[in-house]
Amino acid sequence: MLQQLRNNFTYINDEQWDRYVSLFHRIEVPAKTILLKEGDISYKAFIIEKGCIRIRFNNDGVDVTFQFFFEG
Repeated sequence: MLQQLRNNFTYINDEQWDRYVSLFHRIEVPAKTILLKEGDISYKAFIIEKGCIRIRFNNDGVDVTFQFFFEG
C-alpha cells in the first residue's frame, strides 16, 4: 500500500521518503471499532488495506451515515 503512495510522490527523494514512511504504523482494527468520537479532533490519518470505514453522526438521537471509505 505504501509503495502505491510512493509512486505518487516522485518529487521526494529516498531519504525524505524514509523519514516520512517511518511515521506510519500498521494496526488491525476489529469491526465496529470507533476510531474517532463525534466532536473530537483527529491527529491521525488512516489508509484502508482491507474493509471499509463509515462516517456517521448523531442527529437529535438519529444515527445518520454520512460517508463510506473503501480499500484502495
